[in-house]
Parts: sequence; C-alpha cells; structure tokens
Amino acid sequence: MSNMSVFIQAYFLEDKSGFFSGEGKKTIDGERLNTDLQMILDALSKENHLVVSVTPITSSGYQTMGNHPYGVSYTEGLIVVARKA
Repeated sequence: MSNMSVFIQAYFLEDKSGFFSGEGKKTIDGERLNTDLQMILDALSKENHLVVSVTPITSSGYQTMGNHPYGVSYTEGLIVVARKA
C-alpha cells in the first residue's frame, strides 16, 4: 500500500465592513475550500485511493486595537491523507 498527502490552501474573503484596524474582517472562503476539497477527493477516487483523514491546519497571529493586542487564528488549509486501495 502506498500512502500520500495533499495540502489544500484556504483563501480569504474580504469584508470591507470590518472594524479592526480599518482592514476589514477576514473570513475563510469556505465554499472555495469545499470545492477544492471535492476536486481532490474526486481525483484520489479516480486513482483508486481511499481517504484516511482530512485535517485542518490552523495558523495564528495577533493584531492590535488601540494599545490592546489580541490573538487571532484561522484555517490555513487542509491536509488530506490517502492510501492506495
């Protein structure tokens, strides 16, 4: 059996109505991430691979509002692990 992994990058939507540092609220484009995941699942299925797991990769950072920093986290992407059937 052969194992493999695939990284699927998440992308942001930009909401200009946000109020943090005037940059706007950042939201992951869940619809695009789902579409990208489905494309990978279909490709793996055609290659006779079975998906073992789908794991979100979370990144973090901080922003400052006035003199007050606060932490933020977001989904960087997904890792799909599969094995040859």
